[in-house]
Amino acid sequence: RLVRRCAAVVLSQGSVLLRRRPEAGRLGGLWEFPEVVDTCRGDPGKRLCAALKPMAGFLHGCGTPLVTVRHSIMNERVETRFLLYPARKTRPPRPTSRAGFNPGHGSQPVPQSVEWKPLQTLQRLAMPIAHRKAAQRLLGAPLTAQG
Repeated sequence: RLVRRCAAVVLSQGSVLLRRRPEAGRLGGLWEFPEVVDTCRGDPGKRLCAALKPMAGFLHGCGTPLVTVRHSIMNERVETRFLLYPARKTRPPRPTSRAGFNPGHGSQPVPQSVEWKPLQTLQRLAMPIAHRKAAQRLLGAPLTAQG
């Protein structure tokens, strides 16, 4: 089964907006860029932009393609489109329980830990492989099979 996702790489003043996955569940505790599942109902980039505004402050534009990463997890083929959003931090990010930011596991939205992290810390954070590849692209490092 093919699962399409759309993730936001939101940059502001040398920082990037990241979300920490809940400890329980698949990939628990890892840091990732906020994402939505592409349900083919409307433009996922616009849904992502609308969902980010309460957390990220003012966003400029509707996202520029950064990279698309394809990989497999168990019985799913996953394609994640990463879009780059410049932003102006107008307030600290807030945790969210919006269904749009639930990674799609389970029926109830899960509150997420969302934080601005300095760009230079991206290489030290534990991240899922697809998000690590997007971080490498953002930082100008070559993409590797190991992530």
